[in-house]
Amino acid sequence: MVKVTSAQLIKQFGRYHDAALREPVTVTKHGRDSVVMLSADEYYRLRPEVMEAEERRPVVEEPTVVLLDPIEQVDIPVELVDADEEMQDWMP
Repeated sequence: MVKVTSAQLIKQFGRYHDAALREPVTVTKHGRDSVVMLSADEYYRLRPEVMEAEERRPVVEEPTVVLLDPIEQVDIPVELVDADEEMQDWMP
């Protein structure tokens, strides 16, 4: 197992990130083991309930034309037309 100080980890994060994909990396702070970095696959293997909860999380999709059509057809009250025009500048 690789062992690294927190200062070394900060300076060479990419190196230790890549090492953690292959094997756990122990990070020390003030000479003591503090945390262990490991790949997501290994974490999910050890904690399958986390992966299951992640899979149950609802997927939020981009709004479709069906959803946006009624919104775009709303008549904007005259007193809010200026605000609507300002908002158009913010939209992609």
